[in-house]
Amino acid sequence: MTFYSKYLAERLCKHRARRRFTQQQLADKIGVKRPSIGAYEEGRAMPPLPVLLKLAQVFGLTLDQLCQPPNYKVPDKPSPLPCATCKNPVVPLAY
Repeated sequence: MTFYSKYLAERLCKHRARRRFTQQQLADKIGVKRPSIGAYEEGRAMPPLPVLLKLAQVFGLTLDQLCQPPNYKVPDKPSPLPCATCKNPVVPLAY
């Protein structure tokens, strides 16, 4: 289980419980099967982006609020990375 899947699993459990949905009710609302919800809540699987968007909508959250770990900070300026071919520094595209 990665840090992100663990964090998302905790958030899903918390928000599902707050709304008093069963796994089946949540699965029906977002159009997936109940075992998928269990896998997401246990961190065994990561929901694809369309499912994450539906989950955020059902919970009344933004995607950042649903998925972003606490104390996460976007770097002010991306660090240049060496190009694999020519070894010149390449700055990643801005967010």
